[in-house]
Amino acid sequence: MSVMEGHGNKIPPKPSTIERLASSLWSLTEQAYGSFLRKALDLGSLRMPTGTEVIDIIFGTSITGATLLHNAVEQWYLMQEEIMNSDPNLKRITISNQEPSSTTESAENVRPTTIFSIPGQFDSNDAMMRRVGDITNSSMYGSRDTWSCMNVYYSARDIPTIKAIIARAEHEIVSRLDRGEHIVVLGYSCGGIIGKVITDKLAQKYPSQIGLVTHHTPLDPHKGTFVILANFAGMQTEIEYTQVHEGAYPIVILSGEDDSLVPPDSQIYNKDGQPIRTREIPGTHTNPTNPIAARTIVAAIRAVRGKLNKKSTSNAWDNASTDTEHRRAA
Repeated sequence: MSVMEGHGNKIPPKPSTIERLASSLWSLTEQAYGSFLRKALDLGSLRMPTGTEVIDIIFGTSITGATLLHNAVEQWYLMQEEIMNSDPNLKRITISNQEPSSTTESAENVRPTTIFSIPGQFDSNDAMMRRVGDITNSSMYGSRDTWSCMNVYYSARDIPTIKAIIARAEHEIVSRLDRGEHIVVLGYSCGGIIGKVITDKLAQKYPSQIGLVTHHTPLDPHKGTFVILANFAGMQTEIEYTQVHEGAYPIVILSGEDDSLVPPDSQIYNKDGQPIRTREIPGTHTNPTNPIAARTIVAAIRAVRGKLNKKSTSNAWDNASTDTEHRRAA
């Protein structure tokens, strides 16, 4: 009997919210304790365990519903924070700079431009640099931008460290803005929230010099089971994040088609209360820069940079869309 016959030719139902979150938690947990879990669980084919099995593995008991989800998220945070606190160097904030390999100034890049990359929570330096490599190695990428990459392993629940990240990033960015550079802040996941707080503030003093690109970012603290249970709303309040874009700088927002942690309708709104247009790109939350996604991120950076060179603060998305389609057609 074939698989289709066994199911009576019916399309399998979509996984529930609990199952999707369990899958995400399993993936994240396995990343942290991969070899240990494989030996300890002895799951044979290493199939994806069910939601109940994940909880059995983590807690040794079965619980359901909201309590299951809340405790699973809490346990995941405790595991990650244990790793973070085991090595003081992980929380040390450093900046690494990559100078452009090209010496030819492109016509659109009128001023020197720095892409300032802010990592997500529990984001290792290796993971962040792989994303940067995916973007800069994209077939679309050919500019002579400088990349300034912030390296720090942090928790979204560690407010003092997040405030220290904001202060350090502001210092680095302001030093470049004062030299007349353009800055495109690139924020991944929680780094997009931090990036918006910084860009909101600096755009007032440096109009037409700074813009923002976010991807896989929980912009709405009330969208997404994981985001709600992790209390991103509390963190956002502490750092004075707002879900409104006043229009003082160009912005592009990208969401992940297969992001099981941050839903695609996690949005921000303009000053008239209308949602700012977003675009879905392929990829998961933990693998967000596959070749197609990387090309779209490059197009977004180019769009924001183009708006800065034209001294425009309007939404940069139309440029990003046009640029992407033009490149694909070519």
